[in-house]
Amino acid sequence: MATIRDLINRCQDYLQDLDSAAFSRDQVRRALLDETSRLSRFKLFGEIEWRQGVAGTGRYSVADDTVEMVDVLYDGQALHRTTEELLDRKGANWEGTPGHPPQYWLTDQQAVNQFRIVPPPQDTGDATPVFPPVRFPGVTEINVVIWRFIDPQTATGEEQDSGLPAMLEDVAVFRSVAMLSGQQGDFRDDTKAQFFKSLADLYIVQLDIST
Repeated sequence: MATIRDLINRCQDYLQDLDSAAFSRDQVRRALLDETSRLSRFKLFGEIEWRQGVAGTGRYSVADDTVEMVDVLYDGQALHRTTEELLDRKGANWEGTPGHPPQYWLTDQQAVNQFRIVPPPQDTGDATPVFPPVRFPGVTEINVVIWRFIDPQTATGEEQDSGLPAMLEDVAVFRSVAMLSGQQGDFRDDTKAQFFKSLADLYIVQLDIST
């Protein structure tokens, strides 16, 4: 994994701007970070997050860097994803159905990092998180485990790791060079911009993602 400094240097090399006469290092860094954030929206970065199940509580949230939640487990069992509309067809009191462990999870009317489990747990789980959460007896007992796609933490310093796999580092660099080269101004170079965009697109096709 390369550092932000490494990626900035690559961009400057491709831009033929090693002395930062056309683009400051900060401009290049911001372009790289914008591309990293953009790539995260294509659900390339998965993570597992653990939450304590709380008796009587059906609403939970995960970290703010969530792009989308994919799966939710309670007590080691996968819950069924559903919607309020489908649950309404089962009965008017679906939010407070007594006598059953959680069976469903839904995100209706919630922020992207929030969800509900239905019915709410009847017991409070272990408050000691396990990292990474794994499905062994006792580890997920009456607790919640969430599989989610995330927006990688933005690196603020040049010495920090990019947080990207090598192929995506290439995509971020190529797209950054294309964006900077295509900007209006004295240093605009449409030929270079199109070349690096096409190069990034070749990688993206191999990754089977759509931008």
